[in-house]
Amino acid sequence: MADRVAAEVIAGYSTSFTLATRLLSPPVRRDVCNLYAVVRIADEIVDGAAESAGEDATGIRTLLDTYEDTVLGAADPTAPAFHTDPVLHAFAGTARRCHLDPAHLRAFFASMRADLDPGVHDDASLAEYIHGSAEVIGLMCLDIFRTHGDVTADPQWLAEGAASLGSAFQKVNFLRDIGADITVLHRHYLPTASDSPSTPRTPCSTSVSWNWTPGVRAFRPCPGEPAPGWPPLPRSTGHLSTVCGRPLPPTSPVRTRYGSACPPG
Repeated sequence: MADRVAAEVIAGYSTSFTLATRLLSPPVRRDVCNLYAVVRIADEIVDGAAESAGEDATGIRTLLDTYEDTVLGAADPTAPAFHTDPVLHAFAGTARRCHLDPAHLRAFFASMRADLDPGVHDDASLAEYIHGSAEVIGLMCLDIFRTHGDVTADPQWLAEGAASLGSAFQKVNFLRDIGADITVLHRHYLPTASDSPSTPRTPCSTSVSWNWTPGVRAFRPCPGEPAPGWPPLPRSTGHLSTVCGRPLPPTSPVRTRYGSACPPG
């Protein structure tokens, strides 16, 4: 029941994410959804849900601090595994099963806490924010994949790809939400967003790397046999030949791009 509740939380927030998780095997899908449900709730605390309920700035900070303590407690293998909150109960199972790093959870909550003090990020604070809000999520998802899959690739190579992919997704979010972030939430994630017009710059001119290649390269198409140094997709990704339980036709772009990674439908 707890896993189902966590999945319903995610389904209520993101249809696209829910559909994407159907490409994953059931055990991986369960644990990814359990992780993202906790992340989503923390994000809602700082993005307006608590304020809409009448909490002031101090109350919101207290709620976030309390939730962080509860999440870290749920991830502690020496603490009781049962929680009356179904989402936390589901997350506790995932955190222990997949050995999620508490340091990654703390980094995530540090970035959420940074959103409570809106301002203009500089390069250093932006890099720290992206690490906590996105890169560590990629690393925890990697822990889930490695738990359920026969993964033999170099751990450092995998970690770099997971962090880079998480960072790339976050940068897409920055660009997508830049209007609301600045005008409604008063957050300036891009150091250049408030630069003087007399000194125009682009995000690529900051010291924060906007090279998206490593994240994209983590899912490099592997038609036929993978190139040297590129391990095959782990079995835990499920069948890329099906979407929502339906076989993809032989001419599908997914089949064309991933070749032998897609078993017959």
